Amino acid sequence: MGRELKRVPLDFEWPLKEIWWGFLNPFYKYHLDCPSCNVSGYSPWAKDQKEKWQGYHREDWEWIVPGKSRYNKAAGMYNFTEEDLMTILKSGSFDELIGRRVRYEEDTDTWWEWQGNGKDSKKVTLDGPPPLPKLEEALEWAIRSPFWSANSAGYYLIIEKAKRERREWKCPQCSGEGRIWASKDMKEKSEAWEETPIPTGPGYQLWETTSEGSPVSPVFKDLDSLCAWCEKSATTFGSEKTSKEEWKRMLNDDMVCHREGNMIFI
Repeated sequence: MGRELKRVPLDFEWPLKEIWWGFLNPFYKYHLDCPSCNVSGYSPWAKDQKEKWQGYHREDWEWIVPGKSRYNKAAGMYNFTEEDLMTILKSGSFDELIGRRVRYEEDTDTWWEWQGNGKDSKKVTLDGPPPLPKLEEALEWAIRSPFWSANSAGYYLIIEKAKRERREWKCPQCSGEGRIWASKDMKEKSEAWEETPIPTGPGYQLWETTSEGSPVSPVFKDLDSLCAWCEKSATTFGSEKTSKEEWKRMLNDDMVCHREGNMIFI
């Protein structure tokens, strides 16, 4: 449940929980969801690979915690190989496992890492990839971790397999876009469109980021007043709330989250 602090004019008026007009692309409506791939952008072969990776249509389920949580032991996301580890690392899906936010840029063959948190974070170029996790550790982590970005990892692995086997992974009707445009002109206008930011000012307001972005609190003259309001009226994750002191710390760090033991929910 994304939340962030916005600085707006004290007299800023925009309906709460309504997406700011400047964040909505007016040309985006001139397209249809692709009927061939159901918006996935995948070819029939790639869709089959995705289903095998996710394991939705199989019956081989086992319980992780009896009566509470289970997983499909036949799904590809729990059966990747040692050869797959590097591709998954490139996708960013192992960040929580290795304790680092690393990325790979294929165009420049460059590895880099986000170091630090919030406003103090910075992008640092690396000499090469970080050490790969051990396969056994990665498989066990994938089964139990809520931070396993399986869809992202599967996307990278499908493309990698398509290259090796010389297969087409993009939908032939929409060329992998997942949508069909009314015209080339509308597509170009949509791609060229730029959002209009909200006006800035001395006021303090809480916004949600789970959509394009909308305000969820009144505008306050100072951060302490906003945090006092958040303590009573805002949630950090689901229905969870926290103190005004914790709200102030999180908003200053630009990272609103909910913590349970060693787990962080953003």
